[in-house]
Amino acid sequence: MRALLFPAREYHPKLVDIEYTVAKDPDGTIQHRIDFAPWMTPGARPKSYPITRHNYDGPYLGRSLMMFINDNFYNDQSPLNRTITLMVPDDLCWRDNILVVGAREPLAKYAQYYNATENDIAPTIQYLVGYGKMAREMESQYE
Repeated sequence: MRALLFPAREYHPKLVDIEYTVAKDPDGTIQHRIDFAPWMTPGARPKSYPITRHNYDGPYLGRSLMMFINDNFYNDQSPLNRTITLMVPDDLCWRDNILVVGAREPLAKYAQYYNATENDIAPTIQYLVGYGKMAREMESQYE
């Protein structure tokens, strides 16, 4: 499967081939299980973020993406993600490599993915910008 990689130690996103297995959950649903080991820091805990709208809370994209980050990046000394730092104008510390794939709907039921394309760069960046804006608004409520 092709994924969009936002590499931590480079400066531009790129398409990469990733490995996955197909498994059946206890409810009988077929799931895709991505092998994150080649792409994230050892000890990483991949966490998924669905991207379904433009600008985080804008109109629907018309398709769904799934972004995977290392949710353990503060503890495992993952490097700052240079690609995101250059493309997203905020002060959130995205770290480690970030992967994005297409995702089958409904997201709550399926973990089935399909190839990402270069067209998925813009919605991902828009999502990250919107996420940063939302995070800053939440922080300002507690100041």
